[in-house]
Amino acid sequence: MLDKILSLRNSPIHTRHFISRIRELLDAGLDSAIHEPMRTQHTLFPTAEIDVALPKVGRDMISQVIPHRGEMLLLDYIAWVDDAFRRGLAVKKVREDEFWVAGHFPGHPIMPGALMLEASAQLALYLSNRRLAEPAVGLFLRIENARFRSSAAPGDQLLILCENVDQARNIFYYDVQGLIEDRIVFESRIVGMLSKVKKK
Repeated sequence: MLDKILSLRNSPIHTRHFISRIRELLDAGLDSAIHEPMRTQHTLFPTAEIDVALPKVGRDMISQVIPHRGEMLLLDYIAWVDDAFRRGLAVKKVREDEFWVAGHFPGHPIMPGALMLEASAQLALYLSNRRLAEPAVGLFLRIENARFRSSAAPGDQLLILCENVDQARNIFYYDVQGLIEDRIVFESRIVGMLSKVKKK
């Protein structure tokens, strides 16, 4: 049937109608994908029993474990960690006074994807350092299979999930996800290197 419709011997009207219909179906699918962000299907671990409104580790305690300070400490608090410090959930409340709001983008602020991944790396470093005798600095080596499915804007509460999938000496591997309400905003695997803190 398809061959018949597309045959050069057929009327151009049939061909135009066929192409028009295909375009309608494609446009409907693309529009749906843009305006209906993917809802969570597979989170790294169950979150329903975690009270994300209850800080377990605040910024002061986070600062004792990782070196980030000031505007570059992106985690507001950690709501949950497992007993082995291999899984954790942190909260980032996206505020109107964030340093990037005015320029990314004027009139329509969207949290940069790089900062979402940076926040995830900070949680990963916290988990790794809690398993070490002495704290280390974490350095990015690779960002693998990063996908940004939606955006985060001022007023959103971004939940950051982090799960250690491998550790080889000073190299760590974490799967990370960002959630807003019931949708996945981003997901990736981050690979980093633990470097000793240089004492002054």
